[in-house]
Amino acid sequence: MAAAVPQSLVDELRSTFLNELKEKGEESIDSRDLVRVKNDNFWLQRFLAHHEHNIPLALKMMWVSLNWRKEFGVNDITEQTIKMDLIVKGAFFPCGKDKDGKTLLIIKSKMHTKGAAEGDDLKRCIVYWLERTERMTQGDTISVFFDMDGCGLGNMDLDLIKYLIGLFKDYYPYFLNYIIIYEMAWVLSAAFKLIKSWLPEKAIEKLKTVGKKDVMNWVIKSEALKSWGGDNDYVFSFVPEDPQTEEKKLPETANTGSVRKVHFSDGVPMSESTSPQEIKEDGPLDVTPSTIITFVHEGNELVSTLELRNIDSGHVAFKLKTTSPEKFKVRPSTGILAPGAKESITVTLLPGYQLGGLSKDKFLVLSSHLESQEVASLDLSDFWKVLFC
Repeated sequence: MAAAVPQSLVDELRSTFLNELKEKGEESIDSRDLVRVKNDNFWLQRFLAHHEHNIPLALKMMWVSLNWRKEFGVNDITEQTIKMDLIVKGAFFPCGKDKDGKTLLIIKSKMHTKGAAEGDDLKRCIVYWLERTERMTQGDTISVFFDMDGCGLGNMDLDLIKYLIGLFKDYYPYFLNYIIIYEMAWVLSAAFKLIKSWLPEKAIEKLKTVGKKDVMNWVIKSEALKSWGGDNDYVFSFVPEDPQTEEKKLPETANTGSVRKVHFSDGVPMSESTSPQEIKEDGPLDVTPSTIITFVHEGNELVSTLELRNIDSGHVAFKLKTTSPEKFKVRPSTGILAPGAKESITVTLLPGYQLGGLSKDKFLVLSSHLESQEVASLDLSDFWKVLFC
């Protein structure tokens, strides 16, 4: 498991990569991935686990993966930049769990016809689902389930399968649990032998061919689709990814330290003096007020002010979010505080909204320790996008 990789190896891999990056230039990789390299221990653990703790091989894979991510524009692949007609027809989607409790990425082969879509468009859609599933599982391994029931020669896209295998082999470290091939017709057996030849030797044992009689040996019955004989009556319907995944965190091993959150009370009118329950975690910031924010009239606007003070011995990055961004303007919403420094945050109620309707609105302060060498060159937009995108 990636979690079993010693921290000393992670530190060595990170240090070696960053030293090489100084020579090659930071422009050789995406700045958002650089933030991830500096802060996400679990990601680096996965590279090491992928190569059985071999640092030179893990380092080589990091460069291959990060170079590809920049060239392919992986961090910019969204529902707005891909062919959504390929997504919504349901040839690829995550659903259910395998016998180990790992998420299944299902490929409905009969929904895909070779050559029906441009190769690059199809590849971007596959990467979209891998990235989205990786965020959903927080980097835990997944199983790819090829549902080949009713699939004929016209649906068998070997180039697509080879590309998918290459993604797991070269770019997505320690991300594959099994490849499960379901109900493959005998006429496609030659293709199966070819697929096996593309897999590294240690990955061949991950390849499983199953039918209706034994699919439950590899997929939890309650999670298996009814068409496989399971209990899951799920029918694919595309649901956009929730952009407000603010509860996503770095793994606990990340070297930024724990990401601290302070939940503020509901927004209240000035005349209200209730004392809502405070939910607060210890962290590097002292926040005033700590529970209730009060709005006052400033001209034609209703405004509230918070003060953040860094009580930590090092620099701290902060970000203030609201559950109702359409209602409030927050300035500044992000920044960096030196030890002992203060920042006043202004929250303004936007025109068209009333304070009396804000009983469920909350404000959230996110904070993270920074290494001193990061402060001068840190892009805060990329930093928070990586942590909480």
